[in-house]
Amino acid sequence: MTLKNTIKAVICSMLLTACKSNEMAIDQITPMEQKSLINYFEVVPNENGFYYVDDQLTLNYYDFTNSKNLSLGLLDEKTSTYTYAYMSSTIYQYDKYLYYLTNYTNAEGVSYSSVTRQTLDGKETESIFDLDYDAIQFLIHNGYIICTEKQEDENYIIHIHDLSGKEKCTLEEEAYVDHLLADGDKIFYTTESNNSPVLKFIDCKDLTNHIVDIDFQTFIFENLNKISVYTCEMKDSLEDTIIHASIIDMDTHKSLFNIDNAVVNYFDDNYIYTSSTNEKNMKYSIYDWSGNLVKEISPSEELLGNEYNTNNMFWKTNGSQIIRIVDKYIVASTTIEKTDHFYVCNIESGHCTFVK
Repeated sequence: MTLKNTIKAVICSMLLTACKSNEMAIDQITPMEQKSLINYFEVVPNENGFYYVDDQLTLNYYDFTNSKNLSLGLLDEKTSTYTYAYMSSTIYQYDKYLYYLTNYTNAEGVSYSSVTRQTLDGKETESIFDLDYDAIQFLIHNGYIICTEKQEDENYIIHIHDLSGKEKCTLEEEAYVDHLLADGDKIFYTTESNNSPVLKFIDCKDLTNHIVDIDFQTFIFENLNKISVYTCEMKDSLEDTIIHASIIDMDTHKSLFNIDNAVVNYFDDNYIYTSSTNEKNMKYSIYDWSGNLVKEISPSEELLGNEYNTNNMFWKTNGSQIIRIVDKYIVASTTIEKTDHFYVCNIESGHCTFVK
């Protein structure tokens, strides 16, 4: 797996499109916070640690309390293909299970997808329902499962199922659908309109979808009705390109935080977490909402090595952008001998160590 940012969103005027089917009820039981931070890694926060999927498609659990890693075995050993390589995180904890999407191919070469769940200890796995289409992205939120399907004409269908597999609604886009991300009553995704990428959200209260009326190039994260974005100021050399990152309030359209040569991967009520873009040695910087620098964490070159992670076409560093913030830890990755390795950084002490 390699890290890249491929989601480009230039936000334009408001559009309203109604869903074609039944009204969706909102289930008040929601999964633990699992927002995608623009990466291809599966990292699922848990009370005392996190689940993750390694290069061999093995499910692991890393426990912060004792710094131990527990291998829970292969994800669904019957599976020929696991869809971890798609745009959004494709494994979720919901109640007492982990849910993920698996792809199967029969003897005739016909493929289909199945929504699978597994107990948290990895001992029991079951397919809860099969899909009559090849799903390429997957999200679970508010008691519903959302999958996307690519049509032969390059259109995309968004399918919304309940947890039993019953399809409640479909939405169609005339272009790609990427980066599914849920927050409250909204399910965000990126697509394209008039050859320009746009950011949309599905309103779960009435199942209409809307374009977010904010102008920018690349969407990274959403929380608290705010979005983090960045633009690239092109120079003669790609290495000299300047990254301008912001957090924008979706109601007022005001910029609440700005930074150059870094991207905002995550923010909450108290702090803003960024990853550097112009330094070989990755640096994670934490700010308060007044813009004051609270903490800088620089994983050592001895830990990360000299190989570059291609974070996108404009910059290379020896450590990945922030994959997740879990409790008081930053979870990230580095490449050693062409293999990705997770590491965690304690936000309080600044100490970083490999997950192994």
